[in-house]
Amino acid sequence: MDAGWGIVAGGAAIAIAAMAFLVLVKLRRPAELSRPSPADALLPLAFAMVALGIAFGGDRVAGYTFIGVGVLLAVAASYFRWRAG
Repeated sequence: MDAGWGIVAGGAAIAIAAMAFLVLVKLRRPAELSRPSPADALLPLAFAMVALGIAFGGDRVAGYTFIGVGVLLAVAASYFRWRAG
């Protein structure tokens, strides 16, 4: 991986950290009339991780790591939605 991809990977990591922070802030808000479930907050993050995995497909370790984390987040979102009924 050359220097250009390192900068892109660093930017992607910062963007993912920002999205995770926004998800946590969104979940800690006081209850509203229609409070979204944690699954609603995790699904965009899971989609972004899978998209990053496809984008970094040339570097197998990074690509498969992003895809794996995205799949785990999607499974967690499904579990939260199932538990909510």
